[in-house]
Amino acid sequence: VTVELCNKFLEYLRSTPQAIHQKRKLHTNTIASYWSAFLGTLHTAHRDRKIKENPNGFLDRIECIPTIREHLSQEELIRLAETPCEEEVLKKAFLFACLTGLRKSDIRQLTWQQIQPYTNGRMFVTTRMQKTKEIVHNPISDEAYGLLGERGEGLIFEDFKDKMLQGPL
Repeated sequence: VTVELCNKFLEYLRSTPQAIHQKRKLHTNTIASYWSAFLGTLHTAHRDRKIKENPNGFLDRIECIPTIREHLSQEELIRLAETPCEEEVLKKAFLFACLTGLRKSDIRQLTWQQIQPYTNGRMFVTTRMQKTKEIVHNPISDEAYGLLGERGEGLIFEDFKDKMLQGPL
């Protein structure tokens, strides 16, 4: 693995089209993410003695461009809640995520055992954030709790699948 080979891979990333919008090139942040993963792989390969030399010290880093995170306004969230959806579990899971701040990955793994009452009777959810591994105790509004339906066992949004996100959402 040479510096030249690595730089050719970087040029490939910079010139390759997006999967969906093929007339557009990959976004700088996508390239930075892929490149960072590649550099990490080189580091691991060198550490594990799969390659003799680590070219990382001779390769450029790519800085991410700060992005503005969009969010739904209260009016948009209300309008969304009133909009019919062919996948009811998708709608409930999405609204629950909006009301609690949980990520999709955490919603997908959410179980009834994680939903507990405070001493004052209000409900909270305990999650280990998949991305950060941090344990978080989030209060749940009555509105959010109402989206969960009747208490059961196992996964709350068991029928929620990623493939639902493309069409209905």
